[in-house]
Amino acid sequence: MGEEDSIPLNPAPSQPALRSQWVRALRPPITRPDDKAQANTLIEQEWTIEGNPIQTAVVFLINRECPWNCVMCDLWQHTTPNTLPPRHAVLQLKNALKKIAASSPQPVERIKLYNSGSFFDRRAIHPQDYQAIADALQGFDSVVVESHPRLIDQRVGEFARRLKPSLEVAMGLECADDTVLRQLNKRFQLRDYEEAANRLKHDGIAHRAFIMIQPPFVDPAQAQQSCMKTITYALDQGAAQLSLIPARPGAGALEALQAQGAFSPPTMHTIERCFEEGLNQAQGRLHIDTWDLHTFNPCPTCNQSRVDRLTQMNRLQTMLPAIHCPSCS
Repeated sequence: MGEEDSIPLNPAPSQPALRSQWVRALRPPITRPDDKAQANTLIEQEWTIEGNPIQTAVVFLINRECPWNCVMCDLWQHTTPNTLPPRHAVLQLKNALKKIAASSPQPVERIKLYNSGSFFDRRAIHPQDYQAIADALQGFDSVVVESHPRLIDQRVGEFARRLKPSLEVAMGLECADDTVLRQLNKRFQLRDYEEAANRLKHDGIAHRAFIMIQPPFVDPAQAQQSCMKTITYALDQGAAQLSLIPARPGAGALEALQAQGAFSPPTMHTIERCFEEGLNQAQGRLHIDTWDLHTFNPCPTCNQSRVDRLTQMNRLQTMLPAIHCPSCS
């Protein structure tokens, strides 16, 4: 019997190390990548503050699993159990750029280089590969990478100076509440986020914040208030863009927390209110993750129209008339 087999599944342990084991024990079977040289890619559209479309490539590099094991994370699939050798990320990136060039009829201006963890995790992306990665990215206008706040150090500025494109760092803020961050197993406090944001600002590097709508351990009745507090906090820390992500189960831990009464998925009504009020605070800087958004609304009458409305609001960055549904209003 392995170490994680002995972890009690109810309730969630309070100690960070045990909570990480608890999160891993609840996951469904992991799918390891067959070809570690081929990163997943997709093309999506983002928008400038002025509402202009930007063709954006997203590359999901394969490397070791993130060591933090946040309770809501679903990025642990398609990772490796161990650190891959130097140049692995460079090879994946070059292969991905060939696929992007072949599949996109329009010029791609922005690239998001995501890796199921932190770009500045030395055991995920080898620092000696930064120059080769920067060289491969010279054809883009901007580059977005993701990092845990506690890994923001001098290497970020050094990598930015190697790039011709501008660098933006995305950080998972989730909730501006230290107690909730501890329960989520984020392994940082708000002061760590502030220090990271200040260092990025000092180095002239923009950052975007990921914010959860109704995360675990937040009373659903307080979800909108919590979201607005977090949006205000992120803006105060200088976030150039904010991404709202509705909390969704799927990796095991959130289902367990839901059974314990510590989590419930947000309703479409809550998602709409958070985005609407957030746009008033962060005009031109707030977007909502529309992936699987239809799963939050059980009403077949208005489901698609509500998703379409939020998608349009993403693009226009302005309020659109509310949906009045005769079936569920």
